Amino acid sequence: MYAIIRCYRMGAGSIDAMAQRVDKEFANRVPEEVGAVLYMAIDTGDDTAMTVTLFETEDAGRRSEAAVVRVRESLAEFQVEETDVFKGEVMVSRAADKVLEPVHQLTNLAGSAASSRAASSRSHTIAYGITTMIIATELTVGGVWDILRIPRVREVIEHLGYPTYFLVIMGIWKIPGAVALLVPRFPRLKEWAYAGAVFNYTAAAASHLVIGDVRPALNPIIFTGITLASWALRPSSRRDLAPNGGSWRVMSLLTKRPNPTWLQRLR
Repeated sequence: MYAIIRCYRMGAGSIDAMAQRVDKEFANRVPEEVGAVLYMAIDTGDDTAMTVTLFETEDAGRRSEAAVVRVRESLAEFQVEETDVFKGEVMVSRAADKVLEPVHQLTNLAGSAASSRAASSRSHTIAYGITTMIIATELTVGGVWDILRIPRVREVIEHLGYPTYFLVIMGIWKIPGAVALLVPRFPRLKEWAYAGAVFNYTAAAASHLVIGDVRPALNPIIFTGITLASWALRPSSRRDLAPNGGSWRVMSLLTKRPNPTWLQRLR
């Protein structure tokens, strides 16, 4: 891999206006013409900008010089001056999956996008809270009933053909599972709690269906769905995320979608 980093200073206009021009007219077309696998334009402040372009070979990088001149001439109204250039072979690199997503961080879109994200985040949080509270409540109440072996649950377990001591075993595990879902942090423990809840509800539904109890099987099936919804809606702070193997994050104005084959080669 061969990289070229170019530094620019603007003499007129604004970075946002120039970014919109580059995003609309050049960000997709030019990198494809010159064979670039990655292109980024970065706002470095004080009317300066930087571009990072990655090529598979040095020859491809050299062939891009003419395209760079054409783009700078097309942006003449911004009085763009190239202040520095760095070129060389890429020695070490890492890339996360997010690199595959184009970025269009333009000022005229920022307000509406931020509002939309905020509304979506609030709805997401509310839905997660409701589904999680339903499951945690059911596990807590059900766990207490199981441990006490009240007549209602004892009749059900006997009807299904299980010994009543199963109730105590399940009840002992349900209560800490509910606590794990509600307390902050401990994402790995939450994964186990979700798995246990799914095992519990799907086993209950299967046990009813095996003996022909279709209607009683609906309740555990519904709780299975609510459990999976809570799991899918959980925020990043409550997810058991695998460590990222050294990704490099760049806040860029616009990014061209790189070649997936190239991304795999970086891993």
